[in-house]
Amino acid sequence: MAGGRPDSHAERHHIVSYYVFAYPLKFLALLLVNLFTGFYETCAQINTVLPLDQVQWFIVIYAAGYTAVFGVFALLYAHALKRADDLELCQAERILTQLEVHQGIAAIVISVLAGLTALLRPDRFSPIGGCIYFLIGADVVQASAGGSVA
Repeated sequence: MAGGRPDSHAERHHIVSYYVFAYPLKFLALLLVNLFTGFYETCAQINTVLPLDQVQWFIVIYAAGYTAVFGVFALLYAHALKRADDLELCQAERILTQLEVHQGIAAIVISVLAGLTALLRPDRFSPIGGCIYFLIGADVVQASAGGSVA
């Protein structure tokens, strides 16, 4: 950073982060809030924002980003687990780290399943792929009971 100005690499990183992660999440959040608060009065209004033939690609792109994020977390926790002795992790910390690895893998499996479900269904049934994410709740419940879905 020269003269208080970020370098071009940092600028590219911020631009990519915004368009790849922040903007789609903002779009999804706004769409869902408007959908559930009755902002859209007809299906035609919803279709102008997100046409049904684009839903499958929306889910696939979201699934790819979700997989990437939780894949990185799973890899980081797995790396920490391999270095548990160097990090001087106690037994409880090792168990929690292992649980985080399992939850990361479960998140990846759920995301891939959602993307494939959206891709392999006809356009009118592709939103079912988004419903697959409800399995995350089952993973959380399972993990809190001492196991993992994956």
